[in-house]
Amino acid sequence: GYPWPGDNYALKQACDRTGVLEDVRQSLRDPDCRPSGNMRTKFSYYDDFAKFKTTISLAQKECMAQDMAQRLETYFEFPPLWHGGFRNQNSTMLRSIQQRAVMSVEEGVKFLSGFKSPIFHELNTHDEASKYTFFTYTKMSQSAVKERNCLSALQVPAKYRLTLE
Repeated sequence: GYPWPGDNYALKQACDRTGVLEDVRQSLRDPDCRPSGNMRTKFSYYDDFAKFKTTISLAQKECMAQDMAQRLETYFEFPPLWHGGFRNQNSTMLRSIQQRAVMSVEEGVKFLSGFKSPIFHELNTHDEASKYTFFTYTKMSQSAVKERNCLSALQVPAKYRLTLE
């Protein structure tokens, strides 16, 4: 569920029809950044642990969002156990895309101290919170969905295509 180009194009990115996640990413570089209000027209697309990189259009992004919505019956994003920055970064916009934490940092320390194994007592809550990567649960729809090749206009190598032509 990585929110912007990482190793692969994530479900969280596919859910983002308008590109607000790009604004969030920019806000980590510039905490005073505010959404521009201009509709983005190009988006980064990575596959195969960033071995394949390209740019997709807004229409292609919307096509993937619609395709995903038809294929999934359930999409649920788990909240972090306790609040912390993402990869040691933080911004108001980043907090706006995160689920509310299940417990406070203090409650997390108390929770971890309840485990018998000392390995849990040695965990650094700040470090652990910074590793949160928007874990998701999905359930595929049982109904048949017509295949959509949203990236057909691109020169995508066959091994990266959703459908083979």
